[in-house]
Amino acid sequence: MSRRALAERVGRTTNAIVKAEENERAGAISLKNWMTNLEALGVTVHMRAEMPPAKRLTEEARLSLELHRHIAGKLLTDDGAILGGAGRALTAAKAHSNGSQSREWINEWERLCGGPLPELVAMMISESELAIDMRQVSPFAFALTKAERSALLHRILSGPR
Repeated sequence: MSRRALAERVGRTTNAIVKAEENERAGAISLKNWMTNLEALGVTVHMRAEMPPAKRLTEEARLSLELHRHIAGKLLTDDGAILGGAGRALTAAKAHSNGSQSREWINEWERLCGGPLPELVAMMISESELAIDMRQVSPFAFALTKAERSALLHRILSGPR
């Protein structure tokens, strides 16, 4: 197909097609332009985006994540008692916090506990670096009984890694 015919078909000028070809050769064509041109030609493209594999969690981070997943489940069924306890834990943590970084994490927990529940739960169960760091000053340690914590740790440590 000539450049002129292609330009007419995709609704662009011939100069725009020449520029797009130059960009493509240089590896600089945008995905949006590429998709628009293909669709104008009647080509259906199916794409799937995948997140890069998560960084392998340390044993400590993995245990904390699993405990927080369980606590998040409890939070979804009884948010009042758990959020009230978290508020008290955050007040106590602020009084004893002497590092600026831990104080930032405590402030973020306060914001999350006062906001939409899905946002709070998302942070609790996230594998992001921020979530891993924030769980170090989690206000939810009280939310598990000793028996629950012990049973969970046993299950986690004896399960697949």
